[in-house]
Amino acid sequence: MNPHRKVMIENKHIRVGDNSYKLTILKYIDDYTAYLSDVNSQFTIKKRFTLKQLMANELERWIVSSDTMNDPESSYFGQLERWSGVVRV
Repeated sequence: MNPHRKVMIENKHIRVGDNSYKLTILKYIDDYTAYLSDVNSQFTIKKRFTLKQLMANELERWIVSSDTMNDPESSYFGQLERWSGVVRV
């Protein structure tokens, strides 16, 4: 075990729409690293935060953008489904 690493959150269940993820946040000497893993695929992404205040402000936005990266087509087609069908020329 790394003496410079502390587990802050481990395998917290996160839902974004129909997708399920597990969130783990590790604290190293002077920063935090968040890992987000899709429970139904091998998609995993990580992000390093240098300040816990920055992490608190950015974590939710990062999770949502990571979900979009996990399935970019569904985001695009979701926008099309919400489109009113009006074309302005």
